[in-house]
Amino acid sequence: MKSTQLFLATLLAYGVLGTSALAQTTDKAGFMGPEAARAKMHLVVQEAIHQANSDSEKSAFQSGQVFVNLFEKDTAVAGVAIPVGSKGNRVFVTFTIDHFRDTAVNVLAREALEDFARTTGSTQPQQSSPQTPEWCKALPRPEYKSLERVLASEPWFEIYKVAPGVFAIYEPHQAEETISYLIVGHKQAVLFDTGMGISDIRRVTTKLTSRPVVVLNSHTHDDHVGGNWQFTFVYGMDTAFTRKNAKGSREDAQAEITPDQLCGDLPKGFNPKTYATKPWKISHAIHDGFKINLGGRTLEVLSTPGHTPDAISLLDRENGLLFTGDTYYPAPIWLYRPETDFDAYVASVKRLAALAPEVKLVLGAHNIPVAEPSVLPRLVTAFESVRAGKVPPQKSEGGKTLYVTDGISFLLKTGAVEAR
Repeated sequence: MKSTQLFLATLLAYGVLGTSALAQTTDKAGFMGPEAARAKMHLVVQEAIHQANSDSEKSAFQSGQVFVNLFEKDTAVAGVAIPVGSKGNRVFVTFTIDHFRDTAVNVLAREALEDFARTTGSTQPQQSSPQTPEWCKALPRPEYKSLERVLASEPWFEIYKVAPGVFAIYEPHQAEETISYLIVGHKQAVLFDTGMGISDIRRVTTKLTSRPVVVLNSHTHDDHVGGNWQFTFVYGMDTAFTRKNAKGSREDAQAEITPDQLCGDLPKGFNPKTYATKPWKISHAIHDGFKINLGGRTLEVLSTPGHTPDAISLLDRENGLLFTGDTYYPAPIWLYRPETDFDAYVASVKRLAALAPEVKLVLGAHNIPVAEPSVLPRLVTAFESVRAGKVPPQKSEGGKTLYVTDGISFLLKTGAVEAR
C-alpha cells in the first residue's frame, strides 16, 4: 500500500480533531464536498464490515465514527475513528482525499481493514497485504492505449473493440491475463474462449450483442473454459483431451487464485474456497476445416496442436483476422506441460506462417490482443532455433526454463532441449 494513498495514526485523545472538524470545510476543498465524502465513507465502512474476517473487526467498524477534514486541499482526509480498548482511545483510519475520491469502495474497505489490523496487532495471514507480483507491475500495458475500450465500468474484465464486430475480453487482474474474443455476425456470434470463470462473462456478452452466442475454445486448459458452463451450445474438438477436460477441475483452478497470481481485487461475491472449473457439455464435436457461418462472416477452424492436442486457431479469411489461441501470444508461450508435442507445434506454426500474406491482424489469447502478421514466420524460426539448442536459456525455475529470441519467448520443461 502506498504511503501517499493511505496513512493511519493511532491517537490517544479523540479531541485532537475536535467535533467541529467533522463538518467544516473551506473553498480550497471544492474538489470533493464534505457531504459527498462523508456519504462515500459510510459506504466504505459498510463494505469493511462485509469484508471483515473476524467478529472483532466487524464490531470495531460497526462502532466507528465517520469524519471528514477538508480544511486544506493538500492535507484533506476522510476516515473513520474506531474505539480501541477500555480507556477511550481510538484508531483513526484516514485516506487522502484524492485517493479516496478516485478509488472504488471495495478497495478502500480492504485497505482500511488491513491498516486497522496492522496497527492494532491483529493482522491475520489472509488479511495481510501481499507483495505486488512482478507481472502486475507491468500493468496497464501501454499497447492498450491505442485500442477502443467499451463497457469501461466492468470491474473484472476490460473490453476492447479490436476490429469491426470483434471484442477482446481481457482479464488483467489474474496472472494469465487471458483474452477471450466475441466475434459478431449478422445472425449469431462466437465466443472464442470463456476465460477463467472468475466473473460472469455471459453477462458481458449480453451487453455487447443481442444475437445468439455459441462457444468455441482455442483449447481446453482451465483458463480458457471457465465460463463454458454458462452457455447452452459449446463446440468441442473431437479429442480425448477435450472430453476429459469437459468434466471440470478444481486443482488447476485453485492454483490460479493464489496471492502471487492476483493483481487487485477478486469480484464481489466470488468465493475462492469453492472456485473450480465447472463441467460443461460438448454440444457438437468438430474437426479441422469446420466452418461457422455467423451471417456475413465465416470462421474457419484450423487444427493447430502442439500446446495441447485440441489446440485450434480461427481464421476469418474475408476480414484477414487470425485468432491464434495459445499457439502464439506476446508473452512466454507455455510448452512444458505433459500434453505438449514439439513436432505438432512446429507443424502448426508453419501452417500459420503460410497464412501471413493474407492476414491483417493476429489475435492471441494472452496479455495483448493484437500483433502484426509478420510475427508468424518469425515464430517458426524462433522455435526451431530454440529446439536446435541455438538459443541460450535465460533462467530456470520450478522445472521450467525460459528461452528468448527475436522478441519471442518460450517456457519449456527444463532439459527438453540441449544447448549446442
